[in-house]
Amino acid sequence: MYEVRNCIVHELFSQPLYEADIKKISYFLGNIEKEGFIKGDPKDKHELLNYSKSDDILMKEDLYLLRKEIESHINHYLFNILFLDTDKIKIKHLSSWLVINKPGAEHNNHVHNNSFISGVFYPKKCDVFKAGDFVATIPQSISTWCSSSIRPEPIRYNLKNSSKWKIPPVRNKLLLFPSHMYHHVEKNRSNEDRYSISFNYNIEGEIINLHGNRMKIKYE
Repeated sequence: MYEVRNCIVHELFSQPLYEADIKKISYFLGNIEKEGFIKGDPKDKHELLNYSKSDDILMKEDLYLLRKEIESHINHYLFNILFLDTDKIKIKHLSSWLVINKPGAEHNNHVHNNSFISGVFYPKKCDVFKAGDFVATIPQSISTWCSSSIRPEPIRYNLKNSSKWKIPPVRNKLLLFPSHMYHHVEKNRSNEDRYSISFNYNIEGEIINLHGNRMKIKYE
């Protein structure tokens, strides 16, 4: 092992993944579940992913308190951590849906198009060791601390040298991330369903950069 040096490492150009616990909030999924589900791919008789028919479940009265709590975390993330201008923009709910991963189900790597910030909340207890981790990834085609052409293997992974990061689906856990962040869900290897609430938000208002370029986003 080489000698340890005093230094500062600047973790530049990040895609911040926000993690928090939501507790002491009353919310009710029973009525949402009664509205029914659709399968992820109706052409596949072996499809194990069930999605709520409603794509705005956080706007329903049963989940009002949960939505307000989630939005308070989104505001904290955007305005207290990323320091966006509260006088210029506000958040806008676009979509939200309940997902049930049956045993054997998984989500392929993807991003959330046409939104600014996305997230997931885990409302029910499951086997956190087998039900399938949330995995944030970055394509090898995007150079970070190294490029795809020369990629030595670290003996220990951390936030600086990892190309993927796993978070287990712990009950009451909330994750927020830029909608363009690639992510997937590992296979549910447990014997029970894995519940999650996913959602997309955009920003509304006046967008301006340091060079004076302006754009206004307004939803009806």
